[in-house]
Amino acid sequence: MCEIIVITSGKGGVGKTLFYGAYEVKYWIDITLQSLKMLVKGQVGVKDMSGPVGVVDMIGETYTESVQISWYAVFINMLNIAILLSVSCSHLRSKDHGNLHPLTS
Repeated sequence: MCEIIVITSGKGGVGKTLFYGAYEVKYWIDITLQSLKMLVKGQVGVKDMSGPVGVVDMIGETYTESVQISWYAVFINMLNIAILLSVSCSHLRSKDHGNLHPLTS
């Protein structure tokens, strides 16, 4: 699944920017939780999930499609992927050490 999201630039204040930034993070958190719920309920299977190679393939496909539109589209889509990966990996953060993986110290 490859989605291209293009956000047009416009004038907005700091408050508007913070609002939309928070909205974007909330959106990706909601999508991640919905995906986990679907996995637990059996609505999607393990074959529908993607590992590191699949993620890299998806990033490559997104770049290829976005670069045909503009560099701004590439930037926004890569930023969206970074947000998604940050939200998806946030559960790996160790409360004791602050590491990304609880087995490393």
